[in-house]
Amino acid sequence: MAMRILVVHPEARFYGGAERVLEYFSTAVGQLDLRVVVAKNSRLDQTLPRHIPRLHVPEHTRFSLKDFAAQVRAVSRLVKDANVELIHGWAARDWPLASLAACLCGVSAVGTLHDDPESRYIRPARRQLMRLNARIGLDRIVCVSEALRQRCLAVGYAKDKLETIHNGLPPVSGDHGKPSRQSLDQPTMRIGYLGAFSEGKGTDRLLAMFDYVWQAGVTNWELILAGSADEANTAWWEATWRSFSQRSWGHRVSLVGWLDSSAAFLNSIDLLVFPSRIFDCLPTVLIEAARRGVPAVAANVGGAREIVVPDQTGWFFGKDDEGGDILIRLLINPTMIRDAGVKAQRRAESHFTAARMADDYLSLYRDVLGQRVGPAAGTASNPTYTITIDGREPVVDNRPSCSEV
Repeated sequence: MAMRILVVHPEARFYGGAERVLEYFSTAVGQLDLRVVVAKNSRLDQTLPRHIPRLHVPEHTRFSLKDFAAQVRAVSRLVKDANVELIHGWAARDWPLASLAACLCGVSAVGTLHDDPESRYIRPARRQLMRLNARIGLDRIVCVSEALRQRCLAVGYAKDKLETIHNGLPPVSGDHGKPSRQSLDQPTMRIGYLGAFSEGKGTDRLLAMFDYVWQAGVTNWELILAGSADEANTAWWEATWRSFSQRSWGHRVSLVGWLDSSAAFLNSIDLLVFPSRIFDCLPTVLIEAARRGVPAVAANVGGAREIVVPDQTGWFFGKDDEGGDILIRLLINPTMIRDAGVKAQRRAESHFTAARMADDYLSLYRDVLGQRVGPAAGTASNPTYTITIDGREPVVDNRPSCSEV
């Protein structure tokens, strides 16, 4: 019989990496009775495969005890009606709901962490709640990279609860790689950047690297920047671009804005540069490029080293001039780019697919459920919790009934 899993992610304000990966997971997973908790009419609600049953609950907004209680009741009722065996909080904001509902219903719970647990945009109170959920609410926590798992260990998360499962992407649609124009016989190499324009993302150091390359007399390149600056970084980017665009090589740089799809952009370039200064758990852009045969020159931050194999599927740099030296070497020897692109595509197709990610999650679910129903289950007394919802205090014992909620 297929495992009965409930994924919780009622996010409505954003549609980013976590939401896309959930869409890929739900499409790729098999041998699973899967249901998903979402916010009604959210983008995620609209993009998930139509055959997957949904439970609509109030969206994640500013915390409201009333809304949270409504979410808990609705999720607990579904767990009982559908005989759900495990609740999966897809992102850290989903952990409290997944943990409490699982506790009340006596089922297992896991959570996935997509971001640095000490990121500056996570408030101190939220960090404390995440640690609490990790300690007593969740049976296992999935980190999307080994680099992220190490960050969790460094701030006190329990080693025996942490697992690493890399995100995966669906197969490339249409042509299976780069178009024939990228035979690297062209006199000018097309080098690209895809992402936000900010100091943290290193857009300024990218331009500084190409200034270094130009000063060295290497001119067989053009640089295409896909993305833009958000409101907080607009003034910084305008000043940065004004400074660099006036250089003698400024005409070699094109700004193409945000793209609806990265496919055409990645198919049009020969090399990607990832110049970030900040920790990125698992830079998806490196996977997206690799699966289309585009190698990368990347800053050695976060989970980038788990995607790029140094000097085989790409190259790493520390200081800006190191990146410039790598670019010079590649522009002089473009066959190195072609060879690395072939290897990068093979690695992406074997290590970073949605099917592999789904299989890894299935193995995790089996392991967690197996531990729960194993020979030792029930031999030790479980703690009793008292939780107040709407003025009522349901007592949760070893195997509570969802009807108590």
